Amino acid sequence: MNDLLKKDLDIEKYIKLNRYSELLLNSPKKIPIMCELNLDKIYKKYIEESFYYIDYINDGEKVLDLGSGAGFPGIPLSIILENSDFYLIDRKQNVCKFLNYIKENLNLNNVYILNLRAEELKKEKLKFNKVVARAFNRINYILDLIDEIIYKNGLVILGKGRNLDNEINSQINKNFMLYKKIKTYFGYIVVYKKIN
Repeated sequence: MNDLLKKDLDIEKYIKLNRYSELLLNSPKKIPIMCELNLDKIYKKYIEESFYYIDYINDGEKVLDLGSGAGFPGIPLSIILENSDFYLIDRKQNVCKFLNYIKENLNLNNVYILNLRAEELKKEKLKFNKVVARAFNRINYILDLIDEIIYKNGLVILGKGRNLDNEINSQINKNFMLYKKIKTYFGYIVVYKKIN
């Protein structure tokens, strides 16, 4: 965690982030946790990685977390950026039930859980300023999927693994441009901007 972020977080946010880590540690076996179940690894994988997304989200924005799974990055972001609204979508009912449990346990009034397939989002008639996702799908699929539900100049912030260049080179959706590519300890954060 960088020093600036340590100073900016108040004690209540730290408590919620730690409580979230504990909830993940004790999550049901069917919930997708992608690391060993110990607090240090959960904190590093689910909390610290979310800090890479923060610089791209402003107060008061509506943010979609695609394929939220155990709540990453939407839950940590909703704790830190409490003046923005976060819509967490997952197709699995048991996952959404767990996300609702987290929402209630942490008193996250800025979180909305959507139990549906990503392809059904257009029917909800929602529009977003930002879209975040980690290990959800290929870049072009994501951009095509959210093309109609993100505002012009909106950003798509994706956590991707190390094998990224093929995805970037095959990106053909002309309504988005590559805005930033940042190397991280887990791979990359790739940011696309909606230009049309």
